[in-house]
Parts: sequence; structure tokens; C-alpha cells
Amino acid sequence: MSIGILKRSGPDPVAGVWAAWTPRRVAWWQSWAIAVLATLSVAEQYVIHILGRADLEDFLITFDLDAESNLPTWYSSIMLLVCSVLLGMIASRTRRLGGRFVGHWRALSGLFALLSLDEIARLHEHLGRLHEAWHTRGLFYFAWVIPGAAFVALVGVLFLRFFLHLPAATRWRVFWSGVVFVTGALVVEALGGWRAETMGMNNMTHSLIATVEEVMELAGVAGFVVALLRYWGGLGGNRNPAVAVARNDEAVASDDDTPDSYLAAS
Repeated sequence: MSIGILKRSGPDPVAGVWAAWTPRRVAWWQSWAIAVLATLSVAEQYVIHILGRADLEDFLITFDLDAESNLPTWYSSIMLLVCSVLLGMIASRTRRLGGRFVGHWRALSGLFALLSLDEIARLHEHLGRLHEAWHTRGLFYFAWVIPGAAFVALVGVLFLRFFLHLPAATRWRVFWSGVVFVTGALVVEALGGWRAETMGMNNMTHSLIATVEEVMELAGVAGFVVALLRYWGGLGGNRNPAVAVARNDEAVASDDDTPDSYLAAS
């Protein structure tokens, strides 16, 4: 007795669902999510600092972009983890295709996994003790920005050759995503420390500066997610399991995103 193999006929419903998640649509949903989180955070700050309803803080802090273990924190952590997963997928695919810099992709995947963990555990907040040890003032009032800037510089040096070998479109997307993220995380954070030293932290001004910082970080990560999705679409020959790239101009990577020459260089 032979057992026949059933063949699936018709369109794949799962593929149809994934096909809707093009890079453009992912960017759209991320933009809306960030806008909603920012609006809720500003509203929370207005109620507490302007209307004087500090008694509601324990409830409203759930929406505060600058607080810990709340809705914005979980969203940020999840998006950083998404970056880690996409980077790991690209590393695996690049290895199978015999491409270069597999170790760099893996290292970035691990780095973003740590950043995701840090977003929840707030490990970098312990660096705030450096202020007491170093007696920093002004733009360095939040002393952790000093080792933070040194770490960014170190990563830049270690990954420079890798970055320069990326396809042009991907390189620029990654560059501007990084600029937005680092500007928020370090530059705006430094400005917030300067104002905190003179005005304190329990006021609307400091809260708004912190909101700008967090929104820039979220926007930088969002841009990086889109850059990775588009790169993966080209790397996989326009077969993207993350967004199931459909055969249309919105989903298919452009020639500049396709890393053929990047892989051939190996």
C-alpha cells in the first residue's frame, strides 16, 4: 500500500500574512508606535508637572518614556531584540553564501541582544555612580556618557571596514540610523544632564528633554530594523522570511540593497 503525499494547492495563507509586512509597512507601524508612546509620555508629564497631579504618578508612570520596567521599556527591548534576530539571520545566510564579515554580523547580533537585556535590566544606570566618583559637572553631569562615547568610538573603529563594505543604500540607512540613535543617547542625554544640574529632574523641562532623547533612540532603532529587512531581502534573492517579500516594488530590494558585489568580494 502506498501512501500519497498531499500537495498544498492554492495560495499559502501564512505567506500571505507575512507578505503584508514589507519594510515600508514595518516602518509605518513603528512610526505610529513611537508617536503613540511619545504622546502618552508627554500627556503623563503634563498631568504630573503642569496640572500638579503627582498623586497619579504611580499609575501614569506606566507610559513614561524615561521610566523603567513599563510599556515603552518593553517596546524598546523587543525592537532591539528584533535587531539581534535579524542580524543573526543575516550572519547565517552570509555564511552559507560564502560572504565576508560573518563574525561582524554575529558580533552585532550579540551586541544588540545585550542592549535589549540592558533596556530591561537598566545595567548602564549603575554607571550613574561615576558622577559621585568623578564629580562631573555640566554636559558630563550624567557621567555615564563618557564611557558611552568611548564605547561608540571603539565600535566605530572595530566595524569601520565592515561598514564600508556594505552596499551603498544599506550603508547610508545604517549610518543615519546610528546618527539619530547616538545623538539621542549621548548628545541629548548630555544636555539633559546639564539642565538637571541647574534645574533638577522633577520638572517638565527635564521630562521633555528626556522624551526627545528616548524618541530619537527609538527612531534610530526603527530605521535600523528597516535597513536590515531591506538588506536581508536582497541577500536572500528577494525571499525574505521575516517579511516574506512579495513580488512588488514596495517589497523587493533595490539594486543598491542587493549585496551581490559585497559577497563576490570574498
